[in-house]
Amino acid sequence: MDLFDLHNADNHKYPVIVSIPHSGTFVPDDISSGMSPSVVLSNVDWFLKELYDFLPDMGITVISSNISRYVIDLNRDKTEDINGEDFWTKLVHTHNAFGNPLYSKPLQPDKIQGRLKQYYYPYHTALEKLIEEKLRFYNKVLLLDLHSFCVDFIEGANEDISLSN
Repeated sequence: MDLFDLHNADNHKYPVIVSIPHSGTFVPDDISSGMSPSVVLSNVDWFLKELYDFLPDMGITVISSNISRYVIDLNRDKTEDINGEDFWTKLVHTHNAFGNPLYSKPLQPDKIQGRLKQYYYPYHTALEKLIEEKLRFYNKVLLLDLHSFCVDFIEGANEDISLSN
């Protein structure tokens, strides 16, 4: 399985790149085998690839993950604490979005570092290459990071579109 899907990497029609980092559902066997049997992998950005499937046809550059955010969260800063209970800030989650533990035993540091190498860096390296390539043709590039939005997860939120940093 490919770690991510990439469309229009060489198309320079628009100075736009769309990243869909939480669209993946795949959890490799070596990771899922260590998860608690009753674990629920909630909070996936379901059907975004299908919702935005017109973008590649328009010539927009799109990169979308096939790996679950429960393997590693591609939308987190690698300089933050790497793993922990806080679903909203950690790179490697030990708990799901509802605070339920994912693993019966603590994750070993070498396994976490392995996830960075195997999953995080390839996605971000590809994204950086896309940006560098676009900058050869344009002075600025617009990077759109697309997510589904569930008001149940964000208290007080009622927007249809949320622009953020």
